[in-house]
Amino acid sequence: MKNKSAIKFRELLYNWSQSEYIGTIFYQLFTLKTDNELQEELEYLYTLYKGTDSYFKSDSIDCWFTIWHKSIRQCDYFSDCFKVNSVNLVTDDERKEFRFLANKCRKEGFSKTEGKKDNELFNETYNRYLDLFELVRRERKEDSINGKLDSILWNLIQLDSECKLEKIFIETFKIM
Repeated sequence: MKNKSAIKFRELLYNWSQSEYIGTIFYQLFTLKTDNELQEELEYLYTLYKGTDSYFKSDSIDCWFTIWHKSIRQCDYFSDCFKVNSVNLVTDDERKEFRFLANKCRKEGFSKTEGKKDNELFNETYNRYLDLFELVRRERKEDSINGKLDSILWNLIQLDSECKLEKIFIETFKIM
């Protein structure tokens, strides 16, 4: 079965989440990773756990979890996680005008340059469409939250006083 370890790991986290709040937070954080990403991560951690990593070799056997925990703060553990901000940069009338111009400018046969002034690249209609297009595009801004999520995970591991996450990794490794 593909991604067998990732599925097992998620199942163990889910079970933990049913009894403790900290388990719920871990479970939710790890759902941000795809099965393939999580499987890849588990396979790497397994090499640390077994002491077969090409860099750490057998030195990692006793400290594999610490190595992984430290790495969370040193590089992006989470990726492609964004917070979307929306701002109104155009009025309702400008939005209607944008839709009208978009339909007009996208029609077959519309010329961007017909009737343009000598010192202009495009005609007045197409320039207005481009101006409104740029405003509408800037209304939606994506900000990365990868670092914030990394920090939450790192600190949450610090709060896991019973080392349950580490135990869940070890339980998962038994099927690898």
